[in-house]
Amino acid sequence: MTLERFGIVKFRGQDVTILGEDVKPGQAAPEFIVQTQEWVPFHGLADTQGKVRIIAAFLSVDTDTCDRELHRFNQEAAALSKDIAILVVSNDLPFAQKRWCGAAGVNSSPFFPIT
Repeated sequence: MTLERFGIVKFRGQDVTILGEDVKPGQAAPEFIVQTQEWVPFHGLADTQGKVRIIAAFLSVDTDTCDRELHRFNQEAAALSKDIAILVVSNDLPFAQKRWCGAAGVNSSPFFPIT
C-alpha cells in the first residue's frame, strides 16, 4: 500500500496528495516509471542500467521559469557523455512536452529520457 501524505505541497492554494516516502540523502533511488513523448512507459532505473544518471524535475513547460531552465539545461546536457542518462520529469503530459520541444527547436530533449 502506498503512503499518502497531505499538507506538504500546495497547487493554486490547494493541498495536493504526495504519494510515498521522501528519498533521503544516501538512500538508493526507488524505481519509477514515466511516459515518453510516444506514451511508452519508461523505467527510470532499469532502462538506464549501467549509466550514470542525472535526474531532475520541473513543474511545467508552460511557466516562464521552467521554460528558461529547460533551455539552459538542454544546452548543458548536449555536451555530456553518452554514458550519462539524463532524465527530467515534469507534471506535463507527453503531448505538452512534445509541443515545447517543437516550439523551442529541440530535437532531443532531456525530458524524454535520453539514454
